[in-house]
Amino acid sequence: MVTCPRCQQPVDETVRTSCPLCFTPIPQTTVASGPLAGHLTDPASPAAPSLDYQLPGVSPTASPPQPNYMQPSPPPPGSLPMPAAPRPLMNPGSRVSLTGEVIDSGAPQAPPPSYVGGAGPAMSAPRPTAPGAPARNTISARRPQETAPARSGASPVVGIVIAIVVILGGGVGGWYFWMHRTNPKDQALAVMKAYLTQDYRTAYSLTAFSPEASKKFPTPDAYAAAQSSGADNVISSNPMLKPMKSAIEESLKTAAGTATVAEATVTGDKADVPTSFQISFAGQSLSMKGTAHMINEMGVWKLDQTADQGGGGRATIDMLGRPDIGGRGGR
Repeated sequence: MVTCPRCQQPVDETVRTSCPLCFTPIPQTTVASGPLAGHLTDPASPAAPSLDYQLPGVSPTASPPQPNYMQPSPPPPGSLPMPAAPRPLMNPGSRVSLTGEVIDSGAPQAPPPSYVGGAGPAMSAPRPTAPGAPARNTISARRPQETAPARSGASPVVGIVIAIVVILGGGVGGWYFWMHRTNPKDQALAVMKAYLTQDYRTAYSLTAFSPEASKKFPTPDAYAAAQSSGADNVISSNPMLKPMKSAIEESLKTAAGTATVAEATVTGDKADVPTSFQISFAGQSLSMKGTAHMINEMGVWKLDQTADQGGGGRATIDMLGRPDIGGRGGR
């Protein structure tokens, strides 16, 4: 039984080689036999004879010094000594690694890497280096990833609905414009002037005929020929008007310049437009007043002769009207 030289703990040297409390190695007592037993076991015995001896004829050789790789090699003879590198400035508690990096124990630590979503570990901020030390290139280990294009939250159904609304709105607007590209007032004035000037081809395009009349007058020329022939027959059959045929035609053309119309009264696709004009003949001036009955055919207002099966011109007579004698003209 021996005592630990450090903590004075009793230790059985035959069982343990170190102190069980402080783990200090315990010296072991070796029992030797032979003539050297007394010298090895008894510390009070005289010193044991030295075992160092020299062979005859051999001189002692000094062993070369072992190289120390931790110390820098001395400079070659004749060279200037290298100046010592300046010691980096460090904060209290910092330390310098073997590579020369200054490790600041008080620097804030980066958050732990997050592996949620498979984006890979986040790179920590680079550690500070000593002043004057070469900068270290930090290469990110994170692989570049393609960013998916942002998808709009709007449903494609919304786009389809918008397209339908635009199409329907454009269709309705186009239909309204098409059906109202003319107005009954202007059309009534135009058709009245065409009849007064005997321009029957223009009057044909501004008149709506019945199916029977359309078959009878399929073209503007056919209608113009029929109207001219009818007017000639009326004047020629009257002995008093026959000599004045040319004067009557000129009076009607002059009256076209005085033709006027009032505001139309529209009811659905039909409208009534008050008409008037002044005619002078044989030194007399008459004020004519009538009503143009108009109908809308696909957006074009025309003189309505659809009720006249033979195209005799009842609507034309109503449009030209009658002499306004004491406010009794018109129809």
